Amino acid sequence: MPKRPGVNDVRHFMIDLETFSLRVDCAIATIACCEFDHTGVTRHYEDAAALDGRIDDATLSWWHNQQKRGTPLPYRKGAMPLRGVLLELADFIGNGPRWMWAKPSTFDLAILAEAYARHGLVTPWEYHEVRCLMTFASLYPDVPSVRPDTKHIAIDDAIAQAKTCIRLMREHGTRLS
Repeated sequence: MPKRPGVNDVRHFMIDLETFSLRVDCAIATIACCEFDHTGVTRHYEDAAALDGRIDDATLSWWHNQQKRGTPLPYRKGAMPLRGVLLELADFIGNGPRWMWAKPSTFDLAILAEAYARHGLVTPWEYHEVRCLMTFASLYPDVPSVRPDTKHIAIDDAIAQAKTCIRLMREHGTRLS
């Protein structure tokens, strides 16, 4: 059986979504992804998607409360259909060994995998490439998380989470190539 690639043999991507439900079939408003290595975030992708999926009243109410606190709603009029955003994301990620990170992976990556399936598309990562920042960070509670510039803005969250992952690896002797 071939050896799976290790931390230095893969490209690293951090995903963050803003959604209008907590369910796997939710309406995805924004998808953000950044690629990172030991030097920091090397490139990023973000786009708004036309709402295509479940919208829950409780989540919509939560977003309106966030808006009162200064966070804009993640929805954008004239946004690209979700299928198009998913195809662009797959192009951004590309092929080859990679680790797909999210906080938590059971939310963002599960929702994206369901969206790819719902649109008849192949998920652009393998099940064994999924990594959870929440789990990784819980192993090292002494290392503080990097805070995003603005909470609940997908690209700001993805970049802060990538920086947290880099910090965790540095503080505990793992160097990304």
